[in-house]
Amino acid sequence: MNEIGHDGQSNAAKLLSLKFLKEFNECFVFSVIFPQASKNIYGCVQGGMISAALDEATFISILRSQKDIERVSSTNHHVLFHKPVLLGENTIKTKFKKIGKRVINIEGNIYGVDQELAATLIHSTSIIRSSEGSDEF
Repeated sequence: MNEIGHDGQSNAAKLLSLKFLKEFNECFVFSVIFPQASKNIYGCVQGGMISAALDEATFISILRSQKDIERVSSTNHHVLFHKPVLLGENTIKTKFKKIGKRVINIEGNIYGVDQELAATLIHSTSIIRSSEGSDEF
């Protein structure tokens, strides 16, 4: 499944042409294409669009790796910007930092067209597993 969610794709994933490429060593790799609509006044990608792409990729990584999750809710979302991101195709890599019973911490990194690290997202989520039932949360 390279097209994420097919018709159920989020608006952010559609806008950014976010595509899952591969999984290796507990890492997930995506391509993302930032369109002209994501440009800031300096001609690079606006920070909120970078954040949205990283958020979407980390969320999809959680859903792809954890088969028994019923609900996911972000509790913390920190983005560090290292260098400007250019319009066009970029790469996102995600890696889990901790998978617990109720909390998942995952890191997402975006690499520019030059393959240098451009931004990092640390994403913490609260989860409900389908084996738990919603009244146990």
